[in-house]
Amino acid sequence: MENNNIEKLIDEYRLDEALEALNARLKSEKSVKNLLLGGKITMMQQKYGDSLNFFYKVLEIEPNNIEAQSKISSIRGILNITNSFYFENTYLDSSLYE
Repeated sequence: MENNNIEKLIDEYRLDEALEALNARLKSEKSVKNLLLGGKITMMQQKYGDSLNFFYKVLEIEPNNIEAQSKISSIRGILNITNSFYFENTYLDSSLYE
C-alpha cells in the first residue's frame, strides 16, 4: 500500500488499518518516512511507548532528525503531565477530614 493510501486512512481516522498497512510495509522498507508515519499513528492512538520506539528508530538512522527529536520531546511532556495527575492530589485538604 502506498504511503498516500496510509495517509488517507489516517485522515479518515482509521488508525488500526493504517498501522496494519504500515507494519506490512515496514517489513520490506524501514525508511525514515515510514517510521515517522508509524510514530504519528501510534501517537494519535495515545500509544506513547510505541511512538517512542518508532521515533528512536528514526534517530538510529538519522541522529539529527528534528521531527523525531521534537516528537520525543512532546511525548515526554505528555507523559510528565499525565504522571503528575497521578501523584499530585490537589484536593487533599485536611480540614475535610476533621
